[in-house]
Amino acid sequence: MVGIAAGARSAAADPCSNLASLSLADITITAAQTIPAGNYTAANGQTFVNLPTFCRVAATATPTSQSDINFEVWMPPTGTWNGIFRGEGSGGSAGSITFSLMANAIARNYATMSNDNGHTGSNWSFSLQPERVNDFGYRAQHDTTVAAKAIIQDYYQQGPKYSYFYGCSQGGHHALMEAQRYPDATSRPAAG
Repeated sequence: MVGIAAGARSAAADPCSNLASLSLADITITAAQTIPAGNYTAANGQTFVNLPTFCRVAATATPTSQSDINFEVWMPPTGTWNGIFRGEGSGGSAGSITFSLMANAIARNYATMSNDNGHTGSNWSFSLQPERVNDFGYRAQHDTTVAAKAIIQDYYQQGPKYSYFYGCSQGGHHALMEAQRYPDATSRPAAG
């Protein structure tokens, strides 16, 4: 379970860059930056045109010593967010963040998150490490969703009103694993 421990932040500082100092259990935030409106080239080299301004947070989850789950959270600025969180799924044995789905979501004013399922590429060499198989099978989607909702909570000072998951193929598997393994998970973070 990801916990949140927010530190003191300067009120005058950029709320997006402030997320770099957010403390979450088993999560390392590697970037927190405001991306200006226009064209944006994602970490995988894909360029997306005419995106609105958004807050980009890149992070790594390490729930076990074998884990290395990379993920990104993109959030519209306060005042333009529609209150919806959309988690993005993947296809096949994909070990990559689905930036194209995130670009689609951010253009619709959703807060969005995608992860690389705890490995890079589509071959199964990661299966030599049992915990990475667990990351791919169920843990990556759950842990990064919990972390994304904590990041969203800190950025907007409120959680999402509605949460959705978009995916097919392997994304469908992840949705079923979430429902089976975490049936009591709620769509909204606990008030506190």
